[in-house]
Amino acid sequence: MVQENPQMIWNPKDVQKLIYLLIDEYNKRAFVDGIPKDSNMWQEIAQKLDIPNYPWLSVAQGIGKVNALKQDYRASQFLKDQIGVGWNEEKNTIDADDAWWDLKIAVNPYIVKFKNKGLVNYPQLHLFFGSSTASRALRQSSFQRAPTPEEYVRRDHDLLG
Repeated sequence: MVQENPQMIWNPKDVQKLIYLLIDEYNKRAFVDGIPKDSNMWQEIAQKLDIPNYPWLSVAQGIGKVNALKQDYRASQFLKDQIGVGWNEEKNTIDADDAWWDLKIAVNPYIVKFKNKGLVNYPQLHLFFGSSTASRALRQSSFQRAPTPEEYVRRDHDLLG
């Protein structure tokens, strides 16, 4: 029996192609508040990807990858928002000692993958995810002070239960 949505291993070229397809749709104003106007858009993107080793690419796999990219973007943005540390241009990530990283990883475990190398597609992902706004437990208005790391943890706990 064939598995309906097998685990997919994305190579960097396919990820880049997905990002450019998303940006194209974004530029066409195909999204309202981060949600596609047309639910068929995901099917069209899956067809346009045309990944040779994965001809059965499903909409769920495409959406799953987009959600993973958004999570990576948010983790990378969390790092960019830190103060009191340097930036390592070669690694494209924060230049800090292990104690700093341990403290921040305890607050946001998703950043661990960026300790030695930054998010490769950050500029493109910033175009797509940078203007999205949060709602409910994750909302932040322009007149509020930036949340502390503890506030991020509390919000995540409130959101995830």
